[in-house]
Amino acid sequence: MKKWLYFLFTALIFSSCSGVDDEVLGKDDEGSADDGGSDNVENELLVVNLNVKEAQKNIFDLVEFNIAPEKSMSIADLAEHYDSLVWKVSGLEGSYKVFEYTDYSSSFSFKWSHNFFIPGEYETFLLGYKDDKVIYSDTIPVKIADDKDFLGYNWKDIKGSIGHSVGYEDVLLEDNDIVTYQDMHQDTPSVVLSLWLNGHQDEQAFIRKSEKILSDYITSLYSSPIYDLTDDALLEKYNSLFTYKKENAHPQCIWLTPKSKIVLLKCYDKIFTNYFEYEIYAEPGEGF
Repeated sequence: MKKWLYFLFTALIFSSCSGVDDEVLGKDDEGSADDGGSDNVENELLVVNLNVKEAQKNIFDLVEFNIAPEKSMSIADLAEHYDSLVWKVSGLEGSYKVFEYTDYSSSFSFKWSHNFFIPGEYETFLLGYKDDKVIYSDTIPVKIADDKDFLGYNWKDIKGSIGHSVGYEDVLLEDNDIVTYQDMHQDTPSVVLSLWLNGHQDEQAFIRKSEKILSDYITSLYSSPIYDLTDDALLEKYNSLFTYKKENAHPQCIWLTPKSKIVLLKCYDKIFTNYFEYEIYAEPGEGF
């Protein structure tokens, strides 16, 4: 069920360098690289520490990571010791190549960002590989909470649309994007959560899969839906509970929490009536 969480986003904060053997890592403004380059690399392993800017965040918050060499080194120095540096997270699939060096190219990211979507305590790892073997590792924990009203939002903070959707960074798997959109309807704040296709997947297969992905995700956070398609009262409850009803949208199931009213919608296109997609729509709970 968690696999969907690794579908993500618009590119946010991370840098990548290619073909930059002369770039120096870890030197200060007045320092300089060793003139000898890789010929002067010491025999002992070069230590590259994994750091996180803030170790405690909420789901949908951006978590920023970076690497910090213990001493000045160039890309050539790094390549002398490692074929690649890879970032992984306990309990999550996928990985992110922080550094990779081949005979034909090189790439390096000094810092990168990632969004977490399930609360919990995670161990994040930086693994150094040489000849397909792990020869170095560093780890740092992060704690992800679910303390806001709905996903990454507090209802009181929503004053209207900001004019665009918000995308979220998943460097572990990048097949799909998850986006949210905030708005206001009749003085009622709202949030839409949806998946956008990003890659070479079959569009219709992706749409069908997105229904389960979205439903399973909300259930993982807030328990099973109160109403679904097996309930005769589903449409009646949808009409009475929600302030805004999107045109050509049909409720599939409804979750109720102390803070939020949440519905999975099957939304048909106004022109191409055979085309549809799924989204999660939420408004404040009855207590707000």
